[in-house]
Amino acid sequence: MWKYFLVFLFFGFSSTFAQNIELYTQFNGRYDYTAIGNSMNTVENGTTAPCVINTSSSATLVLEDTQTVVAAYLYWAGSGTGDFDIELNGTPISAERTFSVVINSGLTDFAAFADVTAQVTATGTGIYEVSELDISEDIAPYCPTGSNFAGWAIAIIFEDPNLPLNQLNVYDGLQSVPTSLNIQLNNLNVLDNEGAKIGFIAWEGDASIAVNESLRINGNLIGNPPLNPSNNAFNGTNSFNGGTLFNMDIDFYNIQNNISIGDTSAEIQLTSGQDVVLINNIITVLNSQLPDASVLMDEVIANCGNGEVTIDFTISNNNSTEILPAGTEFQILANSVLVETGSIPQDLDINESWQGTMTLNLDPSIINYDIEILVDPGNLIPEFVEDNNAASIFLEFENFPDLPIFPDLENCLEETDNDLFNLTQQIALIPGADATNVQFFTSQEDAENNTNPIPYPENYTSPSSPQTIWLRYGNEFCYKIGDFNLERISCTFPDASPEISNIQGECYDREIQIDFMVSNNESTAALASGTEILFFADGIIIGSVFTPTEIPMNESWESSSSFSLPENLVGDIEIYMIVDPDNLVNEIFEDNNEAFVFYEMKNLGPLVELEPLLTCNEGEKIGTFNLTAQEFVQNQSNSTEISFFASYEDAIADFNEILETSAYLSQPTPQPIFVRYEELGECYNIGSFFLETENCPPFVPQGFSPNADGVNDTFEISGLYDIFENFEISIFTRLGNKIYEGNNKIEEWNGTCNTGLSSSGDLPTGTYYYVLNLNDPGYDIITGWVYLNR
Repeated sequence: MWKYFLVFLFFGFSSTFAQNIELYTQFNGRYDYTAIGNSMNTVENGTTAPCVINTSSSATLVLEDTQTVVAAYLYWAGSGTGDFDIELNGTPISAERTFSVVINSGLTDFAAFADVTAQVTATGTGIYEVSELDISEDIAPYCPTGSNFAGWAIAIIFEDPNLPLNQLNVYDGLQSVPTSLNIQLNNLNVLDNEGAKIGFIAWEGDASIAVNESLRINGNLIGNPPLNPSNNAFNGTNSFNGGTLFNMDIDFYNIQNNISIGDTSAEIQLTSGQDVVLINNIITVLNSQLPDASVLMDEVIANCGNGEVTIDFTISNNNSTEILPAGTEFQILANSVLVETGSIPQDLDINESWQGTMTLNLDPSIINYDIEILVDPGNLIPEFVEDNNAASIFLEFENFPDLPIFPDLENCLEETDNDLFNLTQQIALIPGADATNVQFFTSQEDAENNTNPIPYPENYTSPSSPQTIWLRYGNEFCYKIGDFNLERISCTFPDASPEISNIQGECYDREIQIDFMVSNNESTAALASGTEILFFADGIIIGSVFTPTEIPMNESWESSSSFSLPENLVGDIEIYMIVDPDNLVNEIFEDNNEAFVFYEMKNLGPLVELEPLLTCNEGEKIGTFNLTAQEFVQNQSNSTEISFFASYEDAIADFNEILETSAYLSQPTPQPIFVRYEELGECYNIGSFFLETENCPPFVPQGFSPNADGVNDTFEISGLYDIFENFEISIFTRLGNKIYEGNNKIEEWNGTCNTGLSSSGDLPTGTYYYVLNLNDPGYDIITGWVYLNR
């Protein structure tokens, strides 16, 4: 018999063939791994064993709550040139890497790899089945020598905050062991040998054959008796659960006493006096200590005129367990081009930082730069985290245009000593200006330093006349500064200010009457007759009126006018009025000529879409709902009359009202419900929402008693039948024999067999294991025990 070894962890995806075992990748952190798998052999192979290979088998993965899956890799192997398209839990899997080797007899064996991280992360703890692995047409030449085999395994790499800081080295290749093989493992960093281990997956292990079969680490014979004797390391066992397998081993070994602190390499030595051994992958798990360089930009100071940029930055060694050595290189790049290099002048202890400053001379004709700082750019220093070694900033060298000569701004002084100025009107004089890049200041120093900008430049109160205002246009790196004066002058103008006092309208009537007033307060002249007043409804002009006479200073004119609202306006409508809409009248204040109120149009508006109600599926997507729990209904006042209907037509006609609102049994969901709501004595409106059901978690009992007494005679799982319509359930004995298979079309388990060695007859009192696959993307596979009591 031949033996084939696979040791799992992180791999890439390019195809490869026979090659020496070499370092493939390295991981540092609180990592460890576990592995599951199963053979496709029906019995242990041999020259007299049946020449039969199954196409599917399964195994169970159990993860602790603190273990987070970071990678999962599926391997499968067997006799022949290979089957590279299989399924995992019914999902098609194609090989991403393949391996092949020809042994002395001239026969070929294969191995394959696929990344199944996403699938294992989603499934977690549960049963995993590999199927469609079919080499039945290839094994005939292998059976006479008892070398026919096939099997699979998944290596699951996980992170656990309770673990020490480990270094996981993954070595990759494919080498055979005719009689002996030495493999040199380099790139180790042994800082603490406590808990050090090495793991293997071996194919074709025979429990009864131990002819000069050994495994040594640095010359030391290792074993794990009685599970793995030192003279028969690969004997059909599983070190993770202590079980046995046909022609397959999933084993790991403690090598704490076979490797020393300070070692940077280790030697694996294998011998076999009868079996051909194939080594595919090796993994070591060693306690390790590493630094962790990270960088932050603290401040960037740029001279817009000549392209000079000064960068203050901080390099830290946080979240580390080792010193970051002096001389660690850093680089500064501008638009991905290297412009400066340097190195840390001192060792950085754990959680220690170093602050640096670099000055760059960039081309100012280039408008924008991406500035990036990289620490240890060649990854010459192993770190816990390799993706936090960079910091970047976007630098704008935009050449803003020269500013125009701004005119002075003037306001009248007749009524107040502190008139309001709109400084932002100067922005329109800057060609192509973006208002977000303009700020105003009361001193040139503040404008240069970009400090103390005027917070509300649209309504600025000037403390003196004249007063100089400075305008800054640009960004934090490039800018231009201009100035202008504020002055108060003598002037006589009216000041029209409107007010809407009331709006009257009947239900369903689009004719409204607006009561309004126009005042001429804060003025120094009368408002002329014939001044236009324009009215809008939700931005649509609905009419205008004109002042019939002039309005003297500090007096008002009150009036009412009727208007028709457009047909398409419903609900809350903004009624808006503006005096002198075309600015034909010079006024003291031009920003108080508007007034608006909201008017509720008493009319049946469009159907209001409300939030759905959700409850558990009671079967065939039917559920029981409390309609009054609808959030919209809960928010209505006590004076609002609420009623529910199954159709829009019934809601409009107020006919066939749903009376049982607190426990309404729905039709198959989603089902629309229409709610009619109206203030007492006012108009009504219609809203709608959907009743929706979801598949809630089923309740699995811990036992049942099939004794025909009419009580608890079946294994009744509440919330399962006609809800999870594609569910599958399997019942196993404590020895793992399947005795029952069920689904939505098969009656509940009544304590008898319907599959397996015996498909009929009552089962004895005892504990049985169930696996419930709801086949619902929102639920994982449910497993547990049930007690059958007769």
